[in-house]
Amino acid sequence: MMKTAAIQTMPLELIMDGQMIRQNFKQKHLSENWLMNELVRRGIYDISEVSYACLGTDQKLYIDTKKDTNTEAFNITN
Repeated sequence: MMKTAAIQTMPLELIMDGQMIRQNFKQKHLSENWLMNELVRRGIYDISEVSYACLGTDQKLYIDTKKDTNTEAFNITN
């Protein structure tokens, strides 16, 4: 019987209301440093500015800041 890779069917929440959801980082072997670097690359220097961030099923990082009205999707780099 052949094993198949698990398919992520739901976005993986990383930040909710400015707080990291640390237990979710372990599922994808992500680090807090990785996320902070991704935020800085996008001009976000304080995690409290982020309303919501998740890793989508398409492996893009989605970030919604408290200031803006649009959610942006970014290709991620590991």
